[in-house]
Amino acid sequence: MARAGQALDPLQKWSLHETLGLIDNARLKDGQLAAQHPLRCISHTIGAEASSVQPYCAGEQYMAVSYTWPGGWQRLYTSLLPSLVVRNGKRGLSKHVSIFMTVVFDFVLATRQYDRLFFWVDHACINQDDETEKAQQVAAMDRIYTQARMTIVLLEDIELTTEEFSTLNRMTMPKSSEERKRLLTLTRRIMSARWFERAWCSQEMILSHHSSFSLHRTDEPTKPITFPVATLVNWLNRARIYEPNIPWVPEPRGHIDYTRLQPMASSPYAWAYGVVHSMKCYNVYDKIALVQHLVRMPPESRLTLLPDSSGVDVQMADFNVAKVINALAVQNGDYSLLQTGHTADSAELQVEHGFSWAGIPTRGDIVSNAWHGRRQYEVDRDKDVALTSSGLRLSGLLAVSLSRLKDILYAIEAFDADHIWPTFMPADGNWITRGPNDGTQSEWHEPLRNRIWKEYNRPAMVHRSTAQAVEFCHHGSVTTFRELTVDGGVTMIVAGNAPDVDGKQIFQPFVMRLKEFGSDRNACNVIVLQDADARRSGDVRRCGGHLRSFQLLPDSAKLQTITLQ
Repeated sequence: MARAGQALDPLQKWSLHETLGLIDNARLKDGQLAAQHPLRCISHTIGAEASSVQPYCAGEQYMAVSYTWPGGWQRLYTSLLPSLVVRNGKRGLSKHVSIFMTVVFDFVLATRQYDRLFFWVDHACINQDDETEKAQQVAAMDRIYTQARMTIVLLEDIELTTEEFSTLNRMTMPKSSEERKRLLTLTRRIMSARWFERAWCSQEMILSHHSSFSLHRTDEPTKPITFPVATLVNWLNRARIYEPNIPWVPEPRGHIDYTRLQPMASSPYAWAYGVVHSMKCYNVYDKIALVQHLVRMPPESRLTLLPDSSGVDVQMADFNVAKVINALAVQNGDYSLLQTGHTADSAELQVEHGFSWAGIPTRGDIVSNAWHGRRQYEVDRDKDVALTSSGLRLSGLLAVSLSRLKDILYAIEAFDADHIWPTFMPADGNWITRGPNDGTQSEWHEPLRNRIWKEYNRPAMVHRSTAQAVEFCHHGSVTTFRELTVDGGVTMIVAGNAPDVDGKQIFQPFVMRLKEFGSDRNACNVIVLQDADARRSGDVRRCGGHLRSFQLLPDSAKLQTITLQ
């Protein structure tokens, strides 16, 4: 495959102009788009000496396999042994289709009482010598996993004994410290599999209709341990009660009919990028393809001819990947990534060239992850919104005279969620201001965070939703809000990663405004500005920080169009 973007220096951060050029040139031509299904599948029968790669027949049922390619990591037992695969009439040993994989195939056949089944294994079913075919099948990867009958996940570096597996299955709730320790040990062992840190693997399970895990059985190597993803989720949920750092497993979404449920079921770029952002890829630029799969971008629009990061500084490639994904999101009318980067521990993407407004996912950001475009927001209020080589052109309200940013202790004497929306005023209407010398303090001695947590544990869902909405405003053991007053006396309640905005300009773009308040749509972004290079022509600014607001600025005077570099 002739990779796009090779003219770009992989050791340098790309400018916005270079990023947009890559996007224009990295799509397959109309005549190169393949059908949205596997080209081939592996035919397997129990006890067969070899598996056979055959052309896929439309409508044929198959099972997809998700595994980690062999390389510089240690697999166990029969996972180290290659199996015989027949392709184009030629027999050959395949390290990718291990003996353990064929044992799992036999187990699935015996369990379902079939004589023969078809399996899709990427390395064996895609011609690795045909770069165009590889690009075509990468573009169809989400359809391949979504259309599969199920996905078989192989953890080829993990083993359990039969007794350990039985312990996990029967341990509904640990009754002693020893049982808790055993539960945590076994779940951590499973989650230490290399598969869970690979970006390609994570998206394969999310795209699937259903997934089943298989790993080695220590005392019976010819009989794999197999369990559905729901069972693993149950184990992890139990373990997380005693150890909150036990990781989550993404939920399969292949059963969702995105063509019928748009836009409600659409996945925002902030969520999709968050799935793969911190995971590992042989080629870092593959994360662009993975995000496109997760947001279900139309195949003809996808970037497939992507650069190769082999031998490239990974951090530099990550910067460029972030730029491409942010630009793609804006071009496709998704502004969820404009809402991220607002927390104190996730400063905006700092770049020497290009766009400082580019955001990276913020873990646990329920607002950005729940963004569903026009269902919740008035999008593209500025009909001339555009992404050009100069930057992102937006219209909105610019506050040119910022009074000051002061801390407010949000006093709640009788926390009642019904009275909080949409202004987040306390039920009794009393504000207690913390002055320059930590003046008046609340007379309520119980920490505010504890009181909100009690409300969170009440049965009513509205209270749970409200507690989630204010969760990111916690600072240590104290919950604080920030009040921002701009020209005209308009007041917003905000929180963000810009600790010193005194005297700076802020901008709320009209490209994305809330239609109404609710538990999952409680904020939009306000941007702290600073002047860009004075030598540039036009009103071009840098994004100096992000603030999240709980109120909308009005449709009033002082609307201005600016370009964010």
